[in-house]
Amino acid sequence: TELGLHVVGECLKALMAAHEMADEQGAPLSIVHRDVSPHNVLLSYAGEVKLTDFGIAKAAARAPDPGSDVIRGKLPYMSPEQILGEPIDLRTDLFSLGVILFELCTGRRLWSQSAQEGLVREVATAHVPDPAVLNAEISPGLREVILTLLARSPADRYSSARVALQALRRQGGAIDRGLELPVGVGHLGQGHLARRRHAHPFPVQRLEERLRRGEQLCSRVGVRAQHR
Repeated sequence: TELGLHVVGECLKALMAAHEMADEQGAPLSIVHRDVSPHNVLLSYAGEVKLTDFGIAKAAARAPDPGSDVIRGKLPYMSPEQILGEPIDLRTDLFSLGVILFELCTGRRLWSQSAQEGLVREVATAHVPDPAVLNAEISPGLREVILTLLARSPADRYSSARVALQALRRQGGAIDRGLELPVGVGHLGQGHLARRRHAHPFPVQRLEERLRRGEQLCSRVGVRAQHR
């Protein structure tokens, strides 16, 4: 649960920076990530979290996308309105992050269907099981945060990433103070990468380059690294 709070808290900070971006005149750009999923969340050995791959992000003020009728993103982490091809706003990212928080806190997938047709139907109806039933350690406050993020209607979710972060902070955990990983984990990870680099130089170099690109991208939306 503490890991889930930390990861989602850091992702909310990144979304808050992106969602609240403005142009030179101060008009909000309303940037929507549209692909918030575990595949785009990086967790370092030091406990740093990066939300990456804003490649399909879209600003509301931008010219219409000729391919806007194409659904982009990963189905299990889409919001109901996104998977149905309806208009979306910043709150679609909050739903996607709610799926991640649910799965981190319960240790199971939110949706039971794996076939595309069944999965689309399940996401569209958004009948969310009670997370506190699946994990007795989930407090009433955290349960409320999870279910609010996963509300079927955007109007019933938090109005912004900032408001969601405030609600999550009230649950305590390692949201702002960082995540303390067990002693030695960082050194073990560095040693593992060094061995992989020696045995398989090219794949590891590509991985490290990808991590660097992700870090540069996230720095542009205000993700703060917690160097120790």
